[in-house]
This record gives sequence, C-alpha cells and structure tokens, in this order.
Amino acid sequence: MRNFGYEKPLVAGEYNAPWPNLYPEAVAAMQAALAAAFAAGSDASGAPGANGAPQQTPEQAAMARLYQDMASLPPQLQMFMRGCPPELEAKRHRINCRELVMRNLLALSAGVRRTVCWNLAPDIPATRTPSR
Repeated sequence: MRNFGYEKPLVAGEYNAPWPNLYPEAVAAMQAALAAAFAAGSDASGAPGANGAPQQTPEQAAMARLYQDMASLPPQLQMFMRGCPPELEAKRHRINCRELVMRNLLALSAGVRRTVCWNLAPDIPATRTPSR
C-alpha cells in the first residue's frame, strides 16, 4: 500500500496453530469417518428417529465415531481431541507456542505494531465431547 501512496490499518485473523488439516494422517482419518457417516445414511436434519430420540447429523455421527475409536487414530489427530493422552496435548501446546512466536515475529518484522491472539468458542454452542 505504501508503494501506491496510502496506508490503512490491517487486521489479520485466525493465525493460531496448529490445526488438524496441516497433517495428512489427521485429514485421512476425518475424511474416512465422515464418509462412513454419510454412507450410513444419518439424518442431516437431526429430526427425531423411529424411537423418538433425535438422530445424529452425519457430522455428529462422525465425531462420535472418532471419539469412540480415538485410541486407534493417528496421534496427529488425537492431539486435537479432548481427553487425548497428556503427552499429545503437551506436544500440541508446544507446537502452538512455537508457531505463535514465529507468526508474531514475522508480523512484527513486516511492520505490524500490535498482535492479539485468543481462542474462540466452539462453532456449535453447548457442544460437548461425546462420551467414551
């Protein structure tokens, strides 16, 4: 912008890390769970089923299945799940710290004067981890 004679403040968001899509093993496991859930024909509306209980959407069914099978999932996905082994959670925190420092240093070296990072709430309000 400076080269064109004007400057405006910029805001860059969502620079926290890591996230599962950075790891091919995690992506493959998530895709397999979603494919199985959609193939099973889960009701995408979440409407009551034959027994009156609400059916799971395919995404909810996939998430429940991932938690059910968590011990057999690749560690690259497990580290993003609640209740994962402590060493995987610690690894994710170390990766997060390292990447945040690197991203902030890059931003500061490019002239950014202020950075802020926070964790957002779950995408779906009142989300709970499926019981295992």
